[in-house]
Amino acid sequence: MTDRIRPTARVLLFDPDDRVLLLRTWPTGTPEPDWWYVPGGGVEAGETHEEAALRELYEETGCSDAVVGPCVWTRVRWVERYGQHFHDRFHIARVERAFEPAPDDPEWRTRDVSFRFRWWSMAELATTSDRFDPFQMRTLLPDLVRGVPDEPVPIEPLPMA
Repeated sequence: MTDRIRPTARVLLFDPDDRVLLLRTWPTGTPEPDWWYVPGGGVEAGETHEEAALRELYEETGCSDAVVGPCVWTRVRWVERYGQHFHDRFHIARVERAFEPAPDDPEWRTRDVSFRFRWWSMAELATTSDRFDPFQMRTLLPDLVRGVPDEPVPIEPLPMA
């Protein structure tokens, strides 16, 4: 049996103060998860990763004016829930101002899903005990703010418990 592969586009969205937008989603009525992640999702047939990044960013945050830049990180991970290997590409993106996210995903609007968003500064990331996906975000983001790598950096999936 061949593993199913799902290409994904993820967005590291920065405001002018170099804060990164992270989110949490969970079914309403259940406990809020204890980890933050970046917007993004699957690349649809005929889409480039950059197009998927913009679409996913709009669907998950309502942001339509981001400028998406190059892929800066890559990751391959097995997602048991979907029975697929996700091939994640993380793109850096910028907005001219921080905004209050408002999801515009038609599927999410019809489901009972709760959202939490936060713009995180590098100092806040360095001092929090919160968890992140990717788990290396705290150590990788400061370098990324100082400059985009010439080639995407492969990062590790979350350690298995």
